[in-house]
Amino acid sequence: MGDHKERSQTLPKKDEHHRQLSYVPFLSGGIAGTFAKTAIAPLERVKILYQIRSKHYPFEGIFPTIRKIMEKEGIVGLWKGNTATVVRIFPYAAIQFFSYENYKRMFAESQWKERLHPTVIDLTCGSLAGATSVMFTYPLDLVRVRMAVSVHKQFDGIYDCIRTIIKADGAYGLFRGMSPTLMGIVPYAGVNFASFEALKRFFARSLETDPKQLPITVKLAAGGIAGAVGQTVAYPLDVVRRQMQTSGYAEGHGTNHKTTFGAIRTILMKEGLIGLFRGMSINYLRVGPQVAISFTTYETVKKYLEQLT
Repeated sequence: MGDHKERSQTLPKKDEHHRQLSYVPFLSGGIAGTFAKTAIAPLERVKILYQIRSKHYPFEGIFPTIRKIMEKEGIVGLWKGNTATVVRIFPYAAIQFFSYENYKRMFAESQWKERLHPTVIDLTCGSLAGATSVMFTYPLDLVRVRMAVSVHKQFDGIYDCIRTIIKADGAYGLFRGMSPTLMGIVPYAGVNFASFEALKRFFARSLETDPKQLPITVKLAAGGIAGAVGQTVAYPLDVVRRQMQTSGYAEGHGTNHKTTFGAIRTILMKEGLIGLFRGMSINYLRVGPQVAISFTTYETVKKYLEQLT
């Protein structure tokens, strides 16, 4: 009888631990990613149009381009492709944060916890989490980009866009540009997570508080800095990825890139080294707020959900 009572008291703790490992990080990550991406969607579209050298929107600056989009397509044009973004980003961010938390748990329970610096562990877990999320959600990223660069109403929706891609390029077409994406996301996600956690520890020491108790403004600052550092490391591969995703596409740049290194060579030959950093200034304006909002929203929602469970 006593044994049964003891087991009944321990099982709920295991169940609660299990829920925290799955439900909380997954849902918190999805909400954070959706909120952050929607907030910066207009800058994201301007950046993509500039990266692919759109014939319909020759780049004259961020705000002139935004004004032209509104003149041609109305204010909703600034969020063109955002539905596909939300469909992609919720599972992407959910899987990324969920994976990161679980990779960290695996390290915490292994012998490597004592052998490696916390920043190295964060870098490794962030890189693995980024790669995991890309492998699960990449086709939706391709669809989002195709819809974002479409000026005329070429697609009737996400399903129609997928069907058109498969009809033109086969199922392989849904994974065009995945190689540079993986090559870019590994350092980008790794540096993002590692920088954010390192900055939290730094600010916590400076303010003499626990990293979990940092003010939201401090977390936003840490996220913004982490995003800027991460995008500086990985940006050239983001340009390659976008050009491969719109390769041979009528409303894109028109160059048909077959491989990652072939795309890099073509860009360097046509535009020089500067071509690999096309749109980087826009990206600084976009990625800092995005990462800041994403990390801060994640930690805020996660804390709230943990209090409920």
